[in-house]
Amino acid sequence: MGFHLALPSVLSQWHENIPDESAYQGLAKNLATNGSYFLDSASFHHRPGAPNSYFAPGWPACLALGYRLAGGPSGFWLMLGLAWCAGLALTARLAEALHLSDAARWDLLLWLTTNPALLYYHAHLMTEPLTLALGAGLLATGVHWVERPQWRTLVALGVLSGLAHLTRTALLLPVMSIGLVAMATIPWRRLLLMGLVFVSLHAAVIGPWLLRMDRIGAGGHATELKLGTNLFIYNNIHVQNPYRPSPGESYHEPPDLDEMRPASRDSLLLRLGLRSIAHRPDLYLRNCLRRVGYLFSPWPNFTTPSPLKTVVLLLTTGVYLYAFWGLFLIALWRGAKMTRGRWVVLMALGLWYAFHIFLHASVRQRLPSDVWVAALALSAWSARCRPRG
Repeated sequence: MGFHLALPSVLSQWHENIPDESAYQGLAKNLATNGSYFLDSASFHHRPGAPNSYFAPGWPACLALGYRLAGGPSGFWLMLGLAWCAGLALTARLAEALHLSDAARWDLLLWLTTNPALLYYHAHLMTEPLTLALGAGLLATGVHWVERPQWRTLVALGVLSGLAHLTRTALLLPVMSIGLVAMATIPWRRLLLMGLVFVSLHAAVIGPWLLRMDRIGAGGHATELKLGTNLFIYNNIHVQNPYRPSPGESYHEPPDLDEMRPASRDSLLLRLGLRSIAHRPDLYLRNCLRRVGYLFSPWPNFTTPSPLKTVVLLLTTGVYLYAFWGLFLIALWRGAKMTRGRWVVLMALGLWYAFHIFLHASVRQRLPSDVWVAALALSAWSARCRPRG
């Protein structure tokens, strides 16, 4: 735990921002000092100083708390360390929920602590550590609940899902997997009442932020308005590869986007994105296949690593991801059974992968879910039966 807490502050001495990182810091600083959620520079068609609707508030709010506590940016690194500590603790809870053996639990925590791809994010103020922590916490609580549907667990699940929704909308996907398994295993009469309580708790957590979004013209239906932008850019028919436009290519963005209200802008881009898909389904399919490669690639699609870095990244992904998928399949072949908890995790992975393949994908989007793969594989391996024959 101390390793995860201290490492970000140590690595901050050699820190250089990566895309979106400066935005999280800017939002956090303005939130801590002015009580307002805006950026000082233009970003995603938001004018400087305009209320921001693109970035979900969960991670900037955590950074803002650190800024206030420390009286400056050094608090950012404190919160990053605490986020990784939370990730370690909640991953341990996921191991417990999946009934891992003691040895397998330590293996999972060692996986989290030594994974080079995750160590990289100990040096960057990005949402990945909080997303990883909340994803593990959601699945741990959800597995406990579907196996023993108790009200206390449901309350924790409702609050946790609301906090996750305020951090990254994609974290609703593990919530969906929990719900799907619950519908197949919990009596409907009991499930309906519990579902109403869950929705009420979730709404109570995100409600104040949705009211703020409605007040600034961003509508009251989403915690972050980026669906239209992502659909328009990453499925654009005017470029051969929307992730790497060639010289002279253009996305053909509509004029005056900066002048539009956030909800109108997102709605327009959403319509144009869907129109592009309908007009060129062959190109959309090509982009989906491209995203499959980007999602499971060892290296980010926006960079071309050196030969040495290529080998290191390939070995890292092979050891920390591909091998665990292989371990899971071998465990199934050797007779491991799919319990309710394992179905929750497996379906969460399927939904997570499908969502990003259909919309927008990169290694960064996949990383928070890699711990689910390791937990699932170790759970199945711990429970495997004797070999056949």
